[in-house]
Amino acid sequence: MVLAPESIFSGSAVSGKVMVYDDDHYYLASAIAEHLAQAGCEVVLVTPDADIASWTHNTLENAHIQTKLRELGVTIICNHAVKSINQKSVTLECVYIGAETTVDIDAIVPVTSRKSTDILFGELMEISEQWSDHGVHSVTRIGDSLAPGTIAMAVYSGHAYARNMDTPADAHTHFKRENDFDIHKFPESVRP
Repeated sequence: MVLAPESIFSGSAVSGKVMVYDDDHYYLASAIAEHLAQAGCEVVLVTPDADIASWTHNTLENAHIQTKLRELGVTIICNHAVKSINQKSVTLECVYIGAETTVDIDAIVPVTSRKSTDILFGELMEISEQWSDHGVHSVTRIGDSLAPGTIAMAVYSGHAYARNMDTPADAHTHFKRENDFDIHKFPESVRP
């Protein structure tokens, strides 16, 4: 009854009333809900957030996602977390007041935290004494090997690594922000 997101797209047979639980807040849960609704399932999309796929406000996709899911008849429940999963139901809890609601379902697809895929990194670390024989000075984890994220984050991680490849590592890089500036260095005419 509890299905991994990957199993949905690899062709697992799912039918009946399916709950998709979105604690990822990006597009994946809504894409699974859309896929299941188009396959004939009765879909309930639940999130502890105030909005489904809330991160997609940043990519201007949210309105399209909201519209499509509503057109497909997906039931949307916001501000609720999964409290317990039973044989044929899920108990939800309001994130604000703790009020409980039970929803009868046939299956649930939790879209929640992901784990790093760092098997290759671990294998390379095991043979680190051989690196110098092959001209390798260091191995660095980036992208999903370091922390799972969006495709955009993986691209950024690779780009940032490549741009800084020959610079010494500095875990204490200071980024200058507006409130870090000394206001007295500006002419009085532009000071607040």
